[in-house]
Amino acid sequence: MFRPEFNYFVLIAALIIAGNLPVCALDEKPAAVIDVELVGATQTDKEDLAVIAALQKLLQGMAHRNIEQISAALSDEVTTFDAKSKQYVHGKQTVIDHIKKNILGNESSHPVKRLIVHHPFVHIKGETAMVSFRATKDLNDPGATTLESWCSEVFERKNGQWVVLHLNTDWKPLKKAAK
Repeated sequence: MFRPEFNYFVLIAALIIAGNLPVCALDEKPAAVIDVELVGATQTDKEDLAVIAALQKLLQGMAHRNIEQISAALSDEVTTFDAKSKQYVHGKQTVIDHIKKNILGNESSHPVKRLIVHHPFVHIKGETAMVSFRATKDLNDPGATTLESWCSEVFERKNGQWVVLHLNTDWKPLKKAAK
């Protein structure tokens, strides 16, 4: 469930966009709200917090599957990489179509039930910000699959607002440590 009291956990939204996250189709019964969590966020700089606030808007859109909210958080020139087709996706509408198909669509019967961002790091240089972090996502499938990705997200400041410019994830099954 989305918890508005966590200002930093919005970094997870970027993970959702670039991954191949399956959920129920929009015309079917909507999937449950995605539970999101942020672990180890230590940003205190005003500009770092502004980037995180922009991510919060995106995450709210993802958690509640709200296309208008997602669109408002993306740059017109946003890009991502579609791991399935091995193609770059460029432009707001094309990326939104990718999100609808791979996140909000019916590509699989195993929706994402939980996302966790671990120790995000924000670096800002001028009008560009880079956010790097490790993330995990739990799927609602019989095997209780957990995937992991090392992520890098790029933001740009347009008209005083931070928006997502590029999303980069590489989801792989989480390797459990040997006991």
